[in-house]
Amino acid sequence: MAAVAVFAILTGVTQATTIGFVGAESVNQDLPGNYGSYSYGGSTGWTTSDGSGATPDVVLDWDSGGSDWEFHNSATFNFLEDETLGGGWDTNANNAVAQLQGPEHMEIKFTVATGVSLTLNSFDIGNATDGASMTFDICLVKDSDSSTNWSFSTGNLNAGDATSVLANATGDSGENYTLCFDRTGGGASGGLDNLSFSQSPANTINTTIIGFVGAAAVNANIPPTYCSEVTGSGQGWTSSGTRGIGLTWNGASSDWEFHNAGSFDPIEGEMDCGGWDATANNAVAQMQGPAHLEIQFSVGSGTQLVVNSFDLGMATDAGAETNNWNISLVKVSDSSTNWTYSTGIMVAGDVEHIIANAEGEFGEDYTLNFDRISGTSSYRMGLDNLSFSAKPIPEPCVLGLIAFICGGFLWIRRKSTK
Repeated sequence: MAAVAVFAILTGVTQATTIGFVGAESVNQDLPGNYGSYSYGGSTGWTTSDGSGATPDVVLDWDSGGSDWEFHNSATFNFLEDETLGGGWDTNANNAVAQLQGPEHMEIKFTVATGVSLTLNSFDIGNATDGASMTFDICLVKDSDSSTNWSFSTGNLNAGDATSVLANATGDSGENYTLCFDRTGGGASGGLDNLSFSQSPANTINTTIIGFVGAAAVNANIPPTYCSEVTGSGQGWTSSGTRGIGLTWNGASSDWEFHNAGSFDPIEGEMDCGGWDATANNAVAQMQGPAHLEIQFSVGSGTQLVVNSFDLGMATDAGAETNNWNISLVKVSDSSTNWTYSTGIMVAGDVEHIIANAEGEFGEDYTLNFDRISGTSSYRMGLDNLSFSAKPIPEPCVLGLIAFICGGFLWIRRKSTK
């Protein structure tokens, strides 16, 4: 029993993301479709409980149909903003909220990875100071069987009213849930703030996602060591720190270039990540010309590289041009192939979200290769949301504890057979 308890301590840690919505969108614009998803660390508009990666295995979908959730920061939401003072990351003077814009039924969908449980912690909900009276019936529903996990009714919310709702509702492992809001009365003056949710077990692998905002001047090469050995988030990427992994952006000719034209909007929109990614910027790493491009990953002796995912697509102004690509992750030391993928034929505006989940060996360097199979050029191809992780070797004390636990089980088993 003691061994089981220790194992639970090692694997069952829970971390949280709290969304304050600052910089989520322009005023009166719909929130990005999966705003706040894949949260590996704090950023403008949300925070994590410890900054080391909070809910990287939870995806949010802000699409209720109709006019959906909109960003707003009017002074009329001042009472709601002040209900929970989040600190600098929340920029309280901004009055940023997700406005429940229009429909009487709205929802937020939470999709989790296999083996992960969602916990809805809390949120603030209220009525603007110029709003008509309204009430909300709120429930958390399991998608697979439509059963209700948790429910709450606000009671009457008059103009300027706000309330903090403590849910502490934990779902089943690997199950997806929908948070439903059903309004009676009122109109478009309702607001949501400080949405807090967790995943369990916590992801202890440090991850960086590169969105490329501000990586270079337009049409200039991506800096050769861009996003190497990062210790935290910066403009253009979000990270819990991938110290121990260096990147080199190499190619056969003119290499990778920064671009942010409107023609790359479909690629940018494939994974809308919020303020750090500056979605309206359309920032990508443009695959400028060559039939072969690559990104080299130099890995420290105590680190393991994991290439998680990335978005690859073609600009909308590519005309009749078509491309398809072979992509591979190759170990530098012996040229063995760790992972491969081939895209379909891509035409103007096509995008693929490519999930690799490719784990390297500890201390081994790798090259991510992009080889064009067909097409005359790649000037209109773009890469975005490159996600990779640094997986550390377990600390000696942890290894020793695991050995102790395993030894205890063997001793119990041996004793029981006598």
